Amino acid sequence: MSQHVLASSFQNAILNRKENLKVPKTNQNKQVLDLLQREGFIKSYNDSYDDKFSLQVFLRLRTSNKPGAAKSKQSTLKGFKAVSKPSLQIYSPYSKLRDFPLLKSCHFGLLLLSTSEGILSHLEAEKKKIGGQILFFIF
Repeated sequence: MSQHVLASSFQNAILNRKENLKVPKTNQNKQVLDLLQREGFIKSYNDSYDDKFSLQVFLRLRTSNKPGAAKSKQSTLKGFKAVSKPSLQIYSPYSKLRDFPLLKSCHFGLLLLSTSEGILSHLEAEKKKIGGQILFFIF
């Protein structure tokens, strides 16, 4: 359930062009945020000052410089989608991760997996030769 809250929080922040957002403070969310920070999708995150049960996340923004248009800030993230859900958990071996339909259709993006070694991207999982449950697709 926590992964759907995280995905919807990120998706709402992306669509509303927010610079920061709050997510529930769980170990899984911390591991996901660590990975997103390593991959350059978010600037940073820390404990929320007004709520001890949430984390404050700061998105990495870029300025749009289209000719004739006003400058606007957009997130480097375009989408954040939860793949597995409680009623349908999707697992994949490391050898089949590149053939995942969402990755093949977009030709870019990142899958986040829950593995025996923690939360990993599909690229790290392929290097370590371990599979796991596919949690999120990020593009």
